[in-house]
Amino acid sequence: EFFPSLRELTLDGNMLDTIASLGPLSKLLALRLNRNKIDVANGLGTEETGLRTLAHLQVLEMGSNGITDLSPFAQTALPTLRILHLPGNEISKLEGLGHLEQLRELV
Repeated sequence: EFFPSLRELTLDGNMLDTIASLGPLSKLLALRLNRNKIDVANGLGTEETGLRTLAHLQVLEMGSNGITDLSPFAQTALPTLRILHLPGNEISKLEGLGHLEQLRELV
C-alpha cells in the first residue's frame, strides 16, 4: 500500500475520468475530486480498487464532474461516509444513496 498514513487527498481540477486505480488507502478520510470528469458509471473501480476500497472515507467531494445519475453509488459500501458534496452537477434524482446510513450532509 502506498501512503499508508494518508488521511486527505485532493485531486481537484485534474481532468480525471476514473478513480479505478486509486487505493488501497486504508486510512483515507477525505477525498476531493471536484472539477474533474469522473464517469461514475464506469470509473469508480472494482471490489478491489477505487472508491470501494476506501472503507474509512468520511468526506467525498465530487462537485462539477458532469454527474447526472447517482445509481452507481449503490455499488459502493462507504459505511463511514458522512459528507457528500456534489454541487455543479446535473443530478435529477437521488437514487443510489439510501444505503449511506452515516450520511449527515448532502450538498
